[in-house]
Amino acid sequence: MMPDKNEIVFCPICEYPINQCQCMFDGDAHPDRSKKNEVIRHHLYFFTPEEQQHVINLEKEIFITYMDREKNKILQVIKAKYRASHRTFPKIFKEE
Repeated sequence: MMPDKNEIVFCPICEYPINQCQCMFDGDAHPDRSKKNEVIRHHLYFFTPEEQQHVINLEKEIFITYMDREKNKILQVIKAKYRASHRTFPKIFKEE
């Protein structure tokens, strides 16, 4: 069911209204939501299209690196395919 136009949609991670989302803020005053974020990303199918798009938009803004070399290699392959599709890179990606 799609939300009503007047219904407030909340960020599934921080639970604030999407227009007041706190996920881009860090520091001692903000709780660590990394475990919740990971679980939500693994189960996006539970959420509405608007909530899913919000999480995708957050992912585009957050620079993520991996300690695992294999994961970094996978990311490089994905970036190359993304570049080959002629889509515009999110601003976090630096053209190489």
